[in-house]
Order: sequence, then structure tokens, then C-alpha cells
Amino acid sequence: PPNHSSLSIANNLVLEVAPVFAFVHTSPMAAPGRRVTLVSFDVDGTLVRGTGATPNHIHRGAFSYAFNKVFGVRASKKEVKHAGGTDPLILLQVLVDHVGLPLATAAERLDDLTAAMLEYVEPKSTALADGLEVLPGVRDLLDALSGREDVVVCLVTGNLQPIAVGKMQGLGLDGFFDPSVGAFGSDYCCLNTTATAARAAAAVATPATPATTTPASPAAPNASETAKGGGQGVGAAPAFDFRDMWRDRAELVRLAALRAEEKGCVVDRFFHIGDTPSDVRAARDGGATAVAVCTGKFSAAELGDVLAEVDNTKGLVLENLVHTAAVLKTLGLDQKTTKSQ
Repeated sequence: PPNHSSLSIANNLVLEVAPVFAFVHTSPMAAPGRRVTLVSFDVDGTLVRGTGATPNHIHRGAFSYAFNKVFGVRASKKEVKHAGGTDPLILLQVLVDHVGLPLATAAERLDDLTAAMLEYVEPKSTALADGLEVLPGVRDLLDALSGREDVVVCLVTGNLQPIAVGKMQGLGLDGFFDPSVGAFGSDYCCLNTTATAARAAAAVATPATPATTTPASPAAPNASETAKGGGQGVGAAPAFDFRDMWRDRAELVRLAALRAEEKGCVVDRFFHIGDTPSDVRAARDGGATAVAVCTGKFSAAELGDVLAEVDNTKGLVLENLVHTAAVLKTLGLDQKTTKSQ
């Protein structure tokens, strides 16, 4: 089984997210000692899709509100290609690539930007699912997976946690996911310069010793490691190629596995299901088998090319999640094995 226990994942926390929402969980919790197959799902384009004249309008509106409140600019997330990105990096990409702000200027206000998004969302929490619908087959598949003792189901998404959970609640999907596992865009951002500076200051004040230092993930670069140019001092954001946003998602894949193991589960197999090339790359880099679905913007050929590129030989592409038995077979699960009543 993959070993995630030595990874230091959430070093660049975007913000301390006070739970605006909470899962109402009815499926099996991750119990100590259980040998499990961990199955993580992306949200947008994988579990749900936009519908109607204003698809996913509250989530989209939160971006525009944040840009205006923090920097006084009119902009939206649609200004950039962001499929498979995380909310924090999409915020920065719009401000840098579209608005024209220096990366360091945008990154130092990242906590304010994400807080503004949640400020916008909170009074609209019960309507977060407006302009969204559950994709065909998803509810039946989640029901089959979450009813098994040998499976833990979770979310791995670039959405900030309260936004992802609000969508799930509004669509009646929240009960399928283990709330103690999974990972969200609010858990990690490689360009969160506030967190980087705080860690540096703490290290100066209290030098780490070999006995207490947790090794960082070698496969998950921090902001300085992803730089295309030199750093600009402690906490300053270096140059960054936003085509590498998948690396943050890979951190979230690792974090989901780590959280399952911290609950005492033994993760025998790990599958990440998503609809973008970023999901494929993140799964491969994060230690999961990629299951790509053609329910978003990318074709089977495009997703298959990325699978070949990253040499995820066990990964595969599905047209959709409609046929529950076929998906379970893909995951190596006996459809008849269900939790004890």
C-alpha cells in the first residue's frame, strides 16, 4: 500500500476555515484498523455540472466579490483557463494574468481574498447548489461506495471547503462522504506567502530539531521550488507558472490519504476520480490511481494523452459514471460486498 505517513502536507494553509457548513454524515466513518480502498472525487465536472442561465453562480460570484473588495477591480474567474485549478491559485491567476498585478502583491493578500469569498458565500449558504445539478449515475455510485465497510469515500477538490460542502448539502450528496478525510483548496496553497513568512518566523524563534522535524514531501514543491525566477525575500512570492496548478491538487491528494491513515485506516488502494488533466497529473504525483471521466470539458483522447504522458499505467478513462457495476469493477470492488446492517 502507498505510504503517506512521512509527508508534511498542509504547511501552507490558506486560512483557518471556520466551518460555515458541516457534513451530515451517514456512511461508514474511517475506523481505526480498517483496510480500505480510498476513493476521492473532484466536485465540479465530476460529481456536478453547471446548469441553467447562471451556472454555479454563487461560487463564481464569490471570486468577483473578492477581487472587488480586496483590490477594487472588476474581474471574474472566466478571464483565465482554470480547469483543475484550486480556488486560491485561480484568484492569483486572474489578478496576475488578467488584471496585471505583480504576483507578490496579489499573493500577500491571499488570506484576505479567500476570506472575502467566504464572506460572500455565507449568507447564501443554502443556495450554493443553485445553477448546479448532479451528474447522471453519481448518486447511485456514491450510494454503492459509501455503503461498504471496505471503502472510504471523500472529496479532493480545489473548492474552498465551505463552498464544496455547501454544494454537496444543497444537492443532497453530503451524507456520502467521510468528513474526517478528504482535502480542499483551503487546505493548501504553495503561494500563500503569509503562511510561508509565519513558518520562517517560527523557525527562527524555535529552531527545529531532528527529532521533531517532519520531512517535506519531495514530490510537492513549495513556492520557491516552483519558481521560474529567484525569490524576493522571506514570504515573497516568486515567479510562478500557473500551468503547474496541478501540483497543489497533488498535495490535496496526499493530504486525503494522510488523513485516512491518521484515523487508523490502512489504505490498500487509492483512486482519485476527476475530469481534468490536472486531476490525472495530481493523482499520479500524489500516489493515487487516476480515473478520468469525460463529464467535463475534456475528451477521452485528451485525458488519455495525459495518462500516457505521466505514465499512470493503471489509470484509465471512463465516459461517465452512469454504470455503477462497471465503475465498481474498475475500482476492483465486488458489487455484492456491503456493510453489515
